[in-house]
Amino acid sequence: MNRPALIYRREIWIPTIWGWFALLLTGSATIVLVARILYPYMALNEPVGSHILVVEGWMNADGLDQALGILRSGKYSLVITTGGPMDKWPGAHDHATYAERAASYISLHGHQDAEIVAVPAPASQVDRTFLNAVLVRKWVDRSGLTIDRLDIVSLGPHARRSRALFHLAFDPKIRIGVYAAKPSEYDPDAWWRTSAGAKSVLGEVVSLLWVTFFFQPDSKRNRE
Repeated sequence: MNRPALIYRREIWIPTIWGWFALLLTGSATIVLVARILYPYMALNEPVGSHILVVEGWMNADGLDQALGILRSGKYSLVITTGGPMDKWPGAHDHATYAERAASYISLHGHQDAEIVAVPAPASQVDRTFLNAVLVRKWVDRSGLTIDRLDIVSLGPHARRSRALFHLAFDPKIRIGVYAAKPSEYDPDAWWRTSAGAKSVLGEVVSLLWVTFFFQPDSKRNRE
């Protein structure tokens, strides 16, 4: 009778020094490639040619200036600004929300032929972009407008997530386009070299993955 074996001999293969070098080189090249394509993927520029331009009001002045450049292309007749309450600072302009601040800024510097409407949002710690999208949809419904498409201006890598959340908030038949304003805090072509760039891009990647696989919009808040 054979005794049960407690150990056995097994042959394994391990890389040589040159093999480890090839693996390191391949891994490094993959990381560099992913880093270079990640920002263009997230900072999506894909407008659909609507006459309605939604501007995310939380952007800084540089982002709003880029939104103005898009507005001055002449094809937009209605601008809707979004955003919730602003923190109050001594000496700051008296704007209650980012939506109102952005509307005021665009009104002062923008295309005089375009109608500008602020659609402010209440304070919220979660799902702010989705909430803004829902409020824009409700404003459009109340206004009696019939639309089949709209364009959004967001900032950098936030653009792809904004488009995804507006898709969830609006009727699936409505086409959603997006512009990505270029951030001023870091170089988009080398975002990984600064903490601001890494935080912005990688944070948006994680947030987009969460929206894609886990976000379940409340049906009542979305469709009422």
